[in-house]
Amino acid sequence: MPALRKRFEYLFLSTRGLVLVAAALISLVTAVGGTLSGPLAEWGVSAVTARLLGLQLDAAGRTGRIILLYHAIAVAVVAIEVYLITAALHLGRRWAALSAVSTLLRPSATSRRRASRCRAASASWA
Repeated sequence: MPALRKRFEYLFLSTRGLVLVAAALISLVTAVGGTLSGPLAEWGVSAVTARLLGLQLDAAGRTGRIILLYHAIAVAVVAIEVYLITAALHLGRRWAALSAVSTLLRPSATSRRRASRCRAASASWA
């Protein structure tokens, strides 16, 4: 158990770990988003991804998926910048952890609320 705690402390309390987590999230979002269009869509991979994630791949939602993909990447890039700035300013460990948590969690909760509002609005238009 101490080894797991040490890894979590490295990933979420050090600048290198936070940058690594944000880069991993960017890679994951890009890999999943990449399966929804391009050659993989022609091979039928997008249908499998859509079924696993519960997505509806209509033409109207394509723009929203692209915007969501770019915004998810932008939020992670801003998070990396915040981590590097807080490391350069030599803030205390407590403030660095607070900035990490607020940068990672706040945008994702906001994005979920916006996505649910968009789904409700598009359902009412149909």
